[in-house]
Amino acid sequence: MNQQRGDSELILIAGLIVLLVVVVPVVVLWFQYLGCHARWDRAGMSDVSWGPIQGCLVKMPDGRWLPSDRVREMDLPKPK
Repeated sequence: MNQQRGDSELILIAGLIVLLVVVVPVVVLWFQYLGCHARWDRAGMSDVSWGPIQGCLVKMPDGRWLPSDRVREMDLPKPK
């Protein structure tokens, strides 16, 4: 099959669109997931849940799930 002059440019443009629409958002969401878990593991709270809509949730000692940006130091159990 003969390639026309613009074929390689179309392939490049299609690849860039796939990169911007699929790969970049997946990488961003993956880093948010990792950041949520890493932040709360270091704080001693291993029960963490993350989702693209719900965000980062932390399970409190009393069983409630709270958004991570709403957890205060006074909510956390005291170290023994």
